[in-house]
Amino acid sequence: MPARSRRSVWAGVALALVKEKMQPVVKGMVQVHSVTYRIVRVHPGQYDVVRLLDDVRVGTFTLGTRREAIIEGDAAEVVREVARAALQGGRTTWAPRRLMA
Repeated sequence: MPARSRRSVWAGVALALVKEKMQPVVKGMVQVHSVTYRIVRVHPGQYDVVRLLDDVRVGTFTLGTRREAIIEGDAAEVVREVARAALQGGRTTWAPRRLMA
């Protein structure tokens, strides 16, 4: 096989790997106001909140680099409480980092 065609094959493989989505990872369960929610990591730093009772996605939260959480969804207060419980219970992989000055 000529060197040029080998390069194009590997370039195609690399492109396919970049386009491939991250597999969702279930990070655990949290209970807020007597309702259990599943925390699912869909991207690095981004988590879906799924109500276990009816398997409905309630919203999502994204953890930034500066102690803020970006909340999305219809029930923002519930998602905020779930995000807080997930952080306190160690259900996320976020860790506080020092800001470089």
